[in-house]
Amino acid sequence: MTEIAIAEVYVNGDHTRERLANDKVVWEEARPGEHRWQSYSHAPFQTHGDRIKPDWGYFYVASRSRFLRDSTQTNASLSRQAFIQGKFNLPQRDDSQGPQSVQNGYPASSFQFDYSQINQNSNSYSSFLVFFHDEQLSINFFSNYQRPYWTKIYTNAQKLLDAAFQRFNDIQDEANRYDKMLIDRYTNVAGDEYATLLSLVHRQVTGACVTVWNDERQEAWSYMKEQSSDGDVSTVDVISPAAPFFLTLGPEYLRRLMLPLLAYSNNETYVRYKLPWTPHHLGDWPVCSILPQEQEQMPMEETGNMLILLAAIAQRQSQQIDYLQPYAPLLQSWAHYLNDSLPDPENQLCTDDFEGPSAHNANLALKGIIGLGAYSILLSMGLGNQSQADVYMKQAVDFAYAWTLLDWNGQDHFRLQYNASDSTWSQKYNMFWSFVIGLDDVLFGELRIRDIELAYYEKKLNQFGLPLDSRGALAKLDSSMWIAAMTRGNTEQRQQIVDNLYTFAHSTPTRIPLSDVYDTTTNEAVYFTARPVLGGLHALDLLAI
Repeated sequence: MTEIAIAEVYVNGDHTRERLANDKVVWEEARPGEHRWQSYSHAPFQTHGDRIKPDWGYFYVASRSRFLRDSTQTNASLSRQAFIQGKFNLPQRDDSQGPQSVQNGYPASSFQFDYSQINQNSNSYSSFLVFFHDEQLSINFFSNYQRPYWTKIYTNAQKLLDAAFQRFNDIQDEANRYDKMLIDRYTNVAGDEYATLLSLVHRQVTGACVTVWNDERQEAWSYMKEQSSDGDVSTVDVISPAAPFFLTLGPEYLRRLMLPLLAYSNNETYVRYKLPWTPHHLGDWPVCSILPQEQEQMPMEETGNMLILLAAIAQRQSQQIDYLQPYAPLLQSWAHYLNDSLPDPENQLCTDDFEGPSAHNANLALKGIIGLGAYSILLSMGLGNQSQADVYMKQAVDFAYAWTLLDWNGQDHFRLQYNASDSTWSQKYNMFWSFVIGLDDVLFGELRIRDIELAYYEKKLNQFGLPLDSRGALAKLDSSMWIAAMTRGNTEQRQQIVDNLYTFAHSTPTRIPLSDVYDTTTNEAVYFTARPVLGGLHALDLLAI
């Protein structure tokens, strides 16, 4: 075959810094083809919250491609203009402008690749850039500055970059195999549309998390950022809806997310946490410093969440609960709070806080009942003894029966609140968690709550899905999928829910990173963007395992 040379093929790529820092940046070439930038202020943890730019650490852009012709650090406008005009020589690196505002000329790393020597017989002609933010410090946990976990493995950023380049092909092959395995599995669970939805949220969940090395404890801890709705650190009712993702793919990671919350609740920081229920979150990302009175209080919601998650993790880790033994009195106090507050929750917020607080909330009461059952499971695993476990399980069963009497509307469904009118209704999506920890038949099997509710939901569907409740048209993707998971043998109803969620993701006029709340009459996204709660879409996969 005749080789045909391809002449004058150049590719130019750059990366500007306005998303890296709030004001000025400085830069240098750390090694050939490896650019390093940093904020001029370089002030760890001085900026915090939602939609912030990290004004500390180093940002690297690097290439080791054999096709790399040149690279420079200068204003993006200069390098782009030179390329557009056919001048394939990048401007010289301009250090005279540093420190320079990120908005002044848009300082950038520019890389130019020359593919002129490629011929049609070439089997390797790809190039890639590595982007890497060396935070140096990831989390301020009540004045305990915690480093990113990779620093436990690599002594410096250059060694990590070296490993990234050296292992690139192997990592890419492994990622491709993993992708195929997951897509095949998700497709087998509920079809192509379900697999597509889960592929959309994978990065959304993991991208909200960070793992650090806790020098004091000599162990890895993890944290989750709430994203878009707030900049909170490790919000319990954000971790909880995301949990199906971790329970299917990595229960140990979920356990590590629990550790900072347990330490804070147990007064292992300089803050004295004396509330009888679980905290809502740890602080303002990435600074954990919140006082108990500053919490967004969700007493039954978060207490039920923590006990359920701890039980679910233990069930998937061969009942290994040694790490919970020091927290036995704490967990007992949470169980006592639930026991004293059930079956009728006082006026308080639940995870649907955009709807405001409500008293006698039926769905919230289910969370508390299942949480009490989860505590019984932990006791039976060795946190206590079987006699204690039996007492708490009997309480949970009794509360479940009382719930049906308090909430039944006397006709065909259960109400939004115990004292609400008979026409009100709500998704009882918290029942999903009884399936996760194996208590669905124990607590609710003879009460037919699930069957009654699922039949009623069929009457309440809007064009684009099932609303949360009778107060409006809003739906949540995660809780809607939990309803789908509860359908068990009713594959037609399950598929209808999956189809509705896919239609929203595919055709909503609100083109943003996937939102978890939308209007079931207009198909428009509402409130939130790119939140990790969408790990909850793994509910079908979780119950299929």
